[in-house]
Amino acid sequence: MAAARRPPAQAPLISAAMSGRGDAAASEKRAEAPLERIDPLIPLENAWLERTETKLRARETPWEGYQRAGLVSNEELEMLRAAVRAGRTGNLDDVVQRGAEYARLYVQLLSKLGHADTIQQVLLLAGDLVRAAPKQLDVFADAGESAGDVPAPFPPLLKLLANEDAYISLKSAQIATVLLRAQDAQSRSVLVQLLQYIAERLSRESADYAEGNGTPIALTLLGELLCSANGRACVWEASGTANGQDAPATDAPNLVPVLVATLHTEGRAGDAEKQQLQYLALFCLWTLTFLREAGAAIDQRFGVAAPLVHVGRTAIKHKVTRMVVAIFRNMLVAARDENATRLLGAKALSFCESVQDRKIADKDLDDDLAVVIDVLSKRLELMTSYDQYVSELHSGRLSADNPVHSSDEFFKDNAERLLDNQARDLAQLVALLRPSAHSDPTTLALACADLGRFLHVFDGGRRRLDKLGAKASILELVDHPDPSVKHHALQTLARLVSTSWR
Repeated sequence: MAAARRPPAQAPLISAAMSGRGDAAASEKRAEAPLERIDPLIPLENAWLERTETKLRARETPWEGYQRAGLVSNEELEMLRAAVRAGRTGNLDDVVQRGAEYARLYVQLLSKLGHADTIQQVLLLAGDLVRAAPKQLDVFADAGESAGDVPAPFPPLLKLLANEDAYISLKSAQIATVLLRAQDAQSRSVLVQLLQYIAERLSRESADYAEGNGTPIALTLLGELLCSANGRACVWEASGTANGQDAPATDAPNLVPVLVATLHTEGRAGDAEKQQLQYLALFCLWTLTFLREAGAAIDQRFGVAAPLVHVGRTAIKHKVTRMVVAIFRNMLVAARDENATRLLGAKALSFCESVQDRKIADKDLDDDLAVVIDVLSKRLELMTSYDQYVSELHSGRLSADNPVHSSDEFFKDNAERLLDNQARDLAQLVALLRPSAHSDPTTLALACADLGRFLHVFDGGRRRLDKLGAKASILELVDHPDPSVKHHALQTLARLVSTSWR
């Protein structure tokens, strides 16, 4: 099987995201190697930020008052005036030539200024320097002072993450992210604080923050951080051991469930906004799965396969489809047999075949499709009908296209197998009855019907289901708004109460 493409540990988000791809020739060793000094582009090309900065540039800041108050020297006053003019004209050559001096000045001002309007201006100027001199970000290394385990120049930037002003907090996070990614050896403390900030931003409804831009900006920052080996390891370390539970003691937040939830954005925004949020979440998942441990276990822990297939089938944008397939490829490279079974259960093969039939002119997509289809097809040839049914169960989504759901004969032949391994498969079937925020009505209805067939053909089925708490779940579905779910729940409930305990 062809090797997975590696996200360039050296590449920033904007360059990777525009193509949706990393370096095809990069090796796994290179992907997990320490960061080299990079050419980061500001990863927040955002209309709201651009509008805000246009307004800020038109506003005059009374720097002379700060000079009279002794907060800036005469020379620094002239530097600030020159930087403001340079930002307005776009000619930042002189500022870049004195980059180290300007970096020290900006960090110094951010450390001691308290007025929001002035802090906004300093962050705007600092952002200009970062954008204009992406190869010289080391000028910030000696700017300011460290604070405990937080190295310079990060202390004032991290402090501003808690600022109530949306522009101040977002711009501080943006600059801190780019500077962190430029480091040869990333600070764990800075990385964790940025991840905590991102988690807090993602916990808010986007419409309540920065004119709806809080969520996409936070996802973009996360994608940037996940382009580094340290970022991937930190995020996965905090992801827990099973379904997000029993997470190890870590100072980093568990962001993977948030990314998976972001795939379910129906009704939260218009189609364009929804697709963009999904794409940003997909990019994060894609970069995360270049960590072999994450690629191997992400579906087992978080059930990503079925949501990914759903997003891919409903995608309007080609880039969304491409990213879904790329994640599948990474999963198969990390754990071929295990994830092939899981992807088959989620109907990833039929999805990929449908994409292939569309003959989209995209070589990278074609390459990924060829690998995924080849692996899944070969795995399918080796699977029995029961193997296929179990893979579907553990995908978390059942399909009416699978004929076993209407076959009493199948359940007669395989009822006892549902009880193997301490009834693991039967327990999974019962688990599908418990509706969540993203439950599929078809899955709920088929799970009820399957349990009804199990009761019909297996003596002692009532006792087994009672132990698993199936009755309570079925009772809840009797009042489900979907008529098919209600119908099958009533049928199975009737069979359950009329079945003996033998």
